[in-house]
Amino acid sequence: MHKAFEYLRRIRDHLRRRGDPFRGWIKATTDEIWYTDNERTTWCIPWTNVRKIAAFKRDLFTTDLICWELELDRPFWRGCWDQIRFVEINEEMEGFQGVVDAAVRRKLVDPHWVGLVMQPAFATCWTVIYDSSVPKAADVDSPAVPSA
Repeated sequence: MHKAFEYLRRIRDHLRRRGDPFRGWIKATTDEIWYTDNERTTWCIPWTNVRKIAAFKRDLFTTDLICWELELDRPFWRGCWDQIRFVEINEEMEGFQGVVDAAVRRKLVDPHWVGLVMQPAFATCWTVIYDSSVPKAADVDSPAVPSA
């Protein structure tokens, strides 16, 4: 019985999301990401303000929704009281693929990041695909290793 209620809750949540025709949009430029949420508020997020990018999936009952969560170095304010430190974007948003392409061009994420979250189906598969506090292999001065 509990499983039946869980399925009904998931169907209800899915239909609620589908009922809102405006899911926000995003646009990437060379220096920033423009983000408009479902309340039609627009922010400019500089790429240099992105601390981490986590990729994951949301289970929408019959399909998975690929999402990114951007963690910001410097939060911004929505209204007087709401401090925004995390921004979630997803593949249903207009411009999502452009942001992904820009992040790959900036060498923030590996071009094959999606393989880390695709399987198994209907599992969250939370994966940090970019962390500014972790140096990349090209950024680290490592001594040359002699070849044998």
